[in-house]
Amino acid sequence: MNNVIKRIEIETLKFLDEPIILIGNSKAFNEVLEKAVIYANCDENVSIYGETGTGKTELAKAIHCLSPRREFPFVHFDCGLLSESLSEGELFGHKKGAFTGAIENRIGLLESANKGTFLIDEIGNLPQSLQVKFLKVTQEKRIRRVGDNKEIKIDVRFIIATHRDLKKGVKERWFREDLYARLNVLEIKIPPLRERKEDILELADYKLFQLNRKYKMNKSLSSGVNDYLLSYFWPENIRELNNAITRAYFNAKDIIGIESFPEEIRNANKGNSNRENSNSKIKNLFIQLIEGKKDFWQDIRQAFLNRDLNREEVKELIKIGLHQNGGKYKELSKKFNCDYNKFMAFLRHHDLKP
Repeated sequence: MNNVIKRIEIETLKFLDEPIILIGNSKAFNEVLEKAVIYANCDENVSIYGETGTGKTELAKAIHCLSPRREFPFVHFDCGLLSESLSEGELFGHKKGAFTGAIENRIGLLESANKGTFLIDEIGNLPQSLQVKFLKVTQEKRIRRVGDNKEIKIDVRFIIATHRDLKKGVKERWFREDLYARLNVLEIKIPPLRERKEDILELADYKLFQLNRKYKMNKSLSSGVNDYLLSYFWPENIRELNNAITRAYFNAKDIIGIESFPEEIRNANKGNSNRENSNSKIKNLFIQLIEGKKDFWQDIRQAFLNRDLNREEVKELIKIGLHQNGGKYKELSKKFNCDYNKFMAFLRHHDLKP
């Protein structure tokens, strides 16, 4: 698939401020690229699912730049950045005099994306009231500026990106079923780094190449580092890998050894087989929890009370989850299908907060 990666680099360089470089030769990643190329050539809405740091935004940009809409705008709207009241004005624009401070007509992001692609990033955070408005936009392809009675027709292709399970959201009623049906037409799931280990060293080498080119140096990774990079779980995926390589780069001289990396990576390849088995067990438990195959309250809590899991193992499970949720316990309790208040009370009572 190197020809596809090269094509994406060339096309994104033409239409974006900087090219999108997608790295990887694993089977799992090649399947993602194949879908991206196929979906770019049609005009249906696309959903991109993947954990934090897997490159969802970059893939969305690549799809846009390979599509017939590539000469028109690519607009990125992050649902997690704005409050509900600000989001509506930002999305739909406003009419002069619509509210205090509206001194002129303003075009919203949706209107500015006309004939192009509109990325709704982390759509799982979209408030219910805005979900209703987005449903109308996807159905009728019309918008109305805040404070205006006139509707404006737009021609936009939607791509959504999220780390949350929207199908689960529909069942739990925090995401509208009709909006899900409208947007989840074509689907791409980007695998986490732990499921495409063949790509880890290539990604690390590319980041090192970028740093050497930027700072006009010629540093290299020690051969002993590879086993640690391959053993580590990478809860924040490519973003975490890039950050780890960058930190190590400035902590080392010519040869970058494992001593220059963060402690959690230095410990990834240490310990006896029992510890390795324990780590593997915790990682598998975490995956089962976020996939809904296990329930924290019924399975993890009970295993801890039965002494099938020890305190450090449960702490590690929580730590992995917090890494992925930016330290937000409330989000983690949702992922673990557990009542937030019960979840926090249990962690405090048994000193399980990492």
